[in-house]
Amino acid sequence: MFKGALLGSGIAIVGLLIPIAHFITGPFGPAIGGYIGGQSLEDPSETNALGLGLLMGLIMAAISFIPIGALVTLSIVDTVWLAVPLGIGVYVTGLGMIGAFFGTRSSRRSEV
Repeated sequence: MFKGALLGSGIAIVGLLIPIAHFITGPFGPAIGGYIGGQSLEDPSETNALGLGLLMGLIMAAISFIPIGALVTLSIVDTVWLAVPLGIGVYVTGLGMIGAFFGTRSSRRSEV
């Protein structure tokens, strides 16, 4: 499941980095990454889809906490900015779970 979460998080980050398409792929990147990560799960169940989305949210929150935590530590920005990684984690978790749910459903249908 960790491999699928890393794959989904990577796709979400790449969706933000593409210069022209990031206005479309950026906001929906976690759902797209969750869908592809959900298809890569060995046991495509709803429980694993929820876990995949949660793990994606934790990974993205941790990644965004590093630079913001450094800025807060150096007193460059106020401590209120520490809420941003929490918001990113909740956003990615929600869309990642939705995408992973549909990815696991698609994976199970193709096996039949």
